[in-house]
Amino acid sequence: MSQSKVDKYKEQKANRKEIYAKEQRKKKLTKAAWIGVFVLLLAGIIAALSLEIHSWYVNKYLPSKPDYTAESLVISDLAGVLEDETEAHTHAEDETEAASEDGDNEVEIDDEQ
Repeated sequence: MSQSKVDKYKEQKANRKEIYAKEQRKKKLTKAAWIGVFVLLLAGIIAALSLEIHSWYVNKYLPSKPDYTAESLVISDLAGVLEDETEAHTHAEDETEAASEDGDNEVEIDDEQ
């Protein structure tokens, strides 16, 4: 062996613990970095899937479900009864307004005593 090889071997033997600790530290940091990348990638995939599921739920599933709000439970006036009542009420108001405008404010009182 040459002298340079012997010196290199002696240096490695003397610093073997520090070199081993450096290699282990480097392996641990690399492993932690890969785990971090994996976690971020997994979180992105989960977020994308949850947004897709949410948009499907809102756009496709909710409209197909029955609506039980108060507005949807009101029965429409199929027979036109409410419309007739409002028209009759409107005609009665028109007649009273016309009478009050004509000056027929006199009240007829029948005294049968």
